[in-house]
Formats: sequence, structure tokens, C-alpha cells
Amino acid sequence: MDTTPAVGPSLGPKAFGKKHNVSRTTIYNEIKSGRLKAKKLGGRTIITAEDERAWLDSLPVLEVISDAEALENALDDSIPLGVDNEKAADDTGLPEIIDGTGRRRHFS
Repeated sequence: MDTTPAVGPSLGPKAFGKKHNVSRTTIYNEIKSGRLKAKKLGGRTIITAEDERAWLDSLPVLEVISDAEALENALDDSIPLGVDNEKAADDTGLPEIIDGTGRRRHFS
């Protein structure tokens, strides 16, 4: 009695891309990086069902955050890191802030 598990169907890069809504370039980049395993069958590139499953399992899980958390994160990114009240970048005489991107902003 053969106890070897049955192997599911294999897909070519075009069918794999269509199934997972990814481009041919992305598929070959994934193969080149080693994240997606592929085999050669004659001149054809094939991706087995087992390798397809392993690739899907290796993808990062999407972290879902609430609208309130997204707003809080956006506000955290715009909080000034420093204020220079003594010196302005130009002759406006207005104090300036240095925001999270390192840009100088004036405020009155």
C-alpha cells in the first residue's frame, strides 16, 4: 500500500499570478529571493501546491487597527520634536518648531 501523500496540482507562474493577483515580475522576484520555491519541468517553471501553501504561510499577517488608533498614530507623527524660541530660520522673528521630519516650521 502506498502511503505517499497525494500532491496537488502545480501551477505555472502565469496561473499562479492570476490566482493570487500578483504580477509575473513579483513571482520571479519571490522565486529569486528564495521566499517562493519553484521547480523546473523541462523548460517550464512550476510551483507545486505544497510550495504555494508554504509561500502563503510565510507572508506577514495584516495588522488591523481601529480608526482611533490610526488617527492617534498620524497625530504622533506630526508632534514637534523641538522648539527654538530664540532663533528663527529667517528674519521673521517668529519662533520655529522642528517637526518629526526635521523640517523647520514657523508659528506665531
